[in-house]
Amino acid sequence: PVTEYTMQLVEGYAEFAPRIDELIATYAVDWTLDRMPVVDRNILRLGTYELVWEDGTPDAVVIDEAVQLAKEFSTDDSPAFVNGLLGRLKELKPSLRRDTR
Repeated sequence: PVTEYTMQLVEGYAEFAPRIDELIATYAVDWTLDRMPVVDRNILRLGTYELVWEDGTPDAVVIDEAVQLAKEFSTDDSPAFVNGLLGRLKELKPSLRRDTR
């Protein structure tokens, strides 16, 4: 069984999947979605959804949790990559939210 919040994240990602992939592809410098490690891509997808569309978790916590997942499950370079990309999206969050309404 999964928690209600986990389902909320998965369903939220599914609702905005094309836009989330577009954001990741746009702001991931020198990386295409296909070239990213699968784990990084999926951490970024959920992190982007939670960062941009969910207000219940502070932005710093979203980024920290994503970085911790990258440390545990991905490459040595992944935590910095995930941190940098989600940090950039956090800066752009007000305009990104306007773009999706």
